[in-house]
Amino acid sequence: MLPCISWLMYLLLRYFRREYPGMPLIRTVLAAGGLSGLILHIKFNSLGMSAAFILMLSLATLISRDNGYTLPGRVLHTLLRLVVFLAGLCLATLPGLIYFLYNRAVDSWLHVYFYLNIFVYGERLTLTARLMRIYELLKDHFMYNRVVFSVVAAGLAIPLLFILICALRRDFDPFNKGDTSEKILWEYAAWVVSGALAMAGIFGGGVGLMYYSLPLTLWAIGGLLVPGRLMDEGLSGGRAGLFITAVIFGCSIGGAIIASPNVSYASVKEEELWLTHFRDEILTGGVEHPMLLNVGCFDQGLYTVCDIYPDCRFFQTQTIHLDDVRQVQSAYIREQRADYLLTRDEPEERAEGLYELIREETQELGGVTHTYYLYRKMQPESE
Repeated sequence: MLPCISWLMYLLLRYFRREYPGMPLIRTVLAAGGLSGLILHIKFNSLGMSAAFILMLSLATLISRDNGYTLPGRVLHTLLRLVVFLAGLCLATLPGLIYFLYNRAVDSWLHVYFYLNIFVYGERLTLTARLMRIYELLKDHFMYNRVVFSVVAAGLAIPLLFILICALRRDFDPFNKGDTSEKILWEYAAWVVSGALAMAGIFGGGVGLMYYSLPLTLWAIGGLLVPGRLMDEGLSGGRAGLFITAVIFGCSIGGAIIASPNVSYASVKEEELWLTHFRDEILTGGVEHPMLLNVGCFDQGLYTVCDIYPDCRFFQTQTIHLDDVRQVQSAYIREQRADYLLTRDEPEERAEGLYELIREETQELGGVTHTYYLYRKMQPESE
């Protein structure tokens, strides 16, 4: 999804750099709609970039009096481009729609992906409480990855500061550099607004798993441009600039290796993993086509390593606020429809008298410790 968001940002900034104050090219808007359609069907809470694209282009075309159109003409052309944008979004949706129509699953698609994620997954909060939750989630993500998000913060704060200076001085070139204009101001505003809308879209539901903020790393580019610009002016390229660039590049790679929580996994051998031990337990358990139910946590990977295709709709316990999850899983356990149960950190009380605990294992990976429990279905006593 990140390439789609990056491409959208490029199209937005390119408009203000090359086409403004003229009307946006139809092919540009159509491409933006197509990219937004891809984002929509990957993870629609990241559509803040798309919202910013439409908002900023609409404002620019409606406000500008230098594009040769009267106000009614500007309104008409803006509406036309909104239709083109939606057409691009629909084109990107078409392959998926055909797939779900063919499999007679359109209702399930709309219910699970859109209805549940919009109206059930997120928390119901007042506007004030929602804004506070967004702030708290942003703070958590900042503290989790301070280096990257410090650069992201700089990438948003510096353009915003420049806009404020221009507004206070009522001057598009407040530092008399000769390279600032109304176009640059629009570019900076688009950069800041898109970042703000991206954050609001990602965290507006009140939920913020750590990977949610990955799209926000795009705005780190703005923070990196500042030292890059200073290097250009101070060093004028040459060997010194090349040397400093190489040092920064090397430090970035080294920092990623040191700071990434994933690096520690590289030294773990397959035979040391609890997954391997549980897999062997299941595959040698004498059940020809074993069925598994993962309860109490997200899918931990046991389905994959055992090559088991789950037959339960709620094959994992999710963060979604839906009573059906527990009810369906409880029915599976009560009716012993699964041959094995997997749970994490807490024993499964519903398994008592129906399943026997055959393996318990605690493992520390990446600085996080979990205990896993594997249950096997108890066979009825023969008379």
